[in-house]
Amino acid sequence: MTKLLAALSIRARVMLLLATGALSMLLLLTVNLHEERKVMLQDRSAKVRSLTESAHALLQHYHAQFAQGRLSEADAQEQAKAAVRALRYDSKEYFWINDLQHVVVAHPMRPEFEGQDKSDVADHTGKMLYQEIVRVARTQGAGFVDYYWPRGGNTEPIAKVSYVSLFEPWGWVIGTGLYLDDVDAMFWQSVRRTGLLVAGIVLVVGMIVLFLARSIMRPVHALRDLGTVMQDIREDGNLARQVAVSGDDEVSEIGRSFNALLETVRSSIEEVNASALRVDTAGTELSARTGEVRAAAARQAEDAANAAVAVEELSTSVAQIADKTAEAAAAARGAGELSARGEAQMQEVAVHMNRLAETVTRASGTIE
Repeated sequence: MTKLLAALSIRARVMLLLATGALSMLLLLTVNLHEERKVMLQDRSAKVRSLTESAHALLQHYHAQFAQGRLSEADAQEQAKAAVRALRYDSKEYFWINDLQHVVVAHPMRPEFEGQDKSDVADHTGKMLYQEIVRVARTQGAGFVDYYWPRGGNTEPIAKVSYVSLFEPWGWVIGTGLYLDDVDAMFWQSVRRTGLLVAGIVLVVGMIVLFLARSIMRPVHALRDLGTVMQDIREDGNLARQVAVSGDDEVSEIGRSFNALLETVRSSIEEVNASALRVDTAGTELSARTGEVRAAAARQAEDAANAAVAVEELSTSVAQIADKTAEAAAAARGAGELSARGEAQMQEVAVHMNRLAETVTRASGTIE
């Protein structure tokens, strides 16, 4: 069932809901009409029962006249039959009397039936009318009898409900009945009236449901448009697209939020593009400066190479100077040693010279 409903569109589900509501209402009204007809039939049954019991009381009255000796039994019966023939209600409805041998005792509408055995009378359904009346009277004392009987002046049988009651002292069965065609007429009138009412209600409810369905479908279409826009953006990357938004419902809020999101993304991408352009420009400048640095580095490398050669030559010269210096130092050390020995010799010579001077002095003195 769930899968079946899931396969239906939202519009179809709404229409199904409308149809379900209409059918439910129709079913409810059908039940109510049936109950109404049932109540009308019960009212008719209660009415004929009450009327028959009243006529039965009339028979009791005349029997009491006989029992009290005021009337002979024959006179009491004749007066009772005359009184029953004269009884009317609803302007044209009547009572009849038959005995337990199916003989009609009194019948104001069919006086030719009086004194005749009507055990063979049947309605168009085959129900033996007087036999059924006698059976109910014998077995129940009183009860309902349903049958079909033509209305006076007509030949078409009409459904009729009767109530019969046994008057045991005289072995009579008194009864009356009501035709049900007016019940059916009122029933069908109620059906037509209710049908028009239901049709009007269904029409109004249908219009309301259709209006609600449109209001429901509008957000659904908006969601579908949203999906289409998202699909188009995924295919062509055009963030300039917008979702058509109308209304203040939740889906419209989603659409506005989606449009705002697209605007934010678009602005972010524009900022990123601008930043990328600036980075590209800076990269170009950096590349140019890198070339200059590379050229300067090459020149520095060349100068460094020349300096290295000079340093190498200087190192060679320094090495040579160091060698010469070592030789000079060695020579100096040798000269120093010779100088020290010469100085010692000179000191010795000086000593000898001093001594010679002293000797000469002393000799000079001596000579003087």
